[in-house]
Amino acid sequence: MVTMKCCLVLVALVLVLSPASVGAVKLVKSVNSEEKRTPMAMVVQLLTQMKARIEADGMLEQTSYDKYACWCESTMARKAKDISEAEAKIEELQALIIKLKAEIAAHGAE
Repeated sequence: MVTMKCCLVLVALVLVLSPASVGAVKLVKSVNSEEKRTPMAMVVQLLTQMKARIEADGMLEQTSYDKYACWCESTMARKAKDISEAEAKIEELQALIIKLKAEIAAHGAE
């Protein structure tokens, strides 16, 4: 059987987690100004603080991810450039090897 206190806790959770949580917090604060601080008010306050902390952590994580993504993009661009330069150098060196083999063969025939 659901008690009235449980119903109030559920309503508070829904209100805190909803976009209109600011209005709900103001409502709870106005009710609490008349009474002593109730366990329900403490739960609402804790949930509100937790929501703020989670949002702040999310912003920090997003900033860290953005920096990492930027680093990945610049590193990948640099690596792609290095690879293309190395491939060109390989072709150049292979041509030089063939030329030098031909010169060695020509000198060996003399």
